[in-house]
Amino acid sequence: DVLVTNDTGTMHVAIALGVSTVELFSGSESKETGAYQDLDKHIVVQKDGSYIRGDGAKKHRSAEAMKLISVDDIFFVCKQVMKS
Repeated sequence: DVLVTNDTGTMHVAIALGVSTVELFSGSESKETGAYQDLDKHIVVQKDGSYIRGDGAKKHRSAEAMKLISVDDIFFVCKQVMKS
């Protein structure tokens, strides 16, 4: 019913196919690389923008920002998406 994913190609394929997504972002800017349409079906979870790297280099991204997202956060958002 919903795909929980980080910022990957799989996320973009799911969006193109109309599959609801919960998108976990840490070191990249969700406004630049996340969903642009059907925002009620594609929900971004991103905690702390200070981890976003301006150069976009994935090898420099910190896992610390992803650790800020709890299982409870994801579960809550998944329930919201599945209700709609």
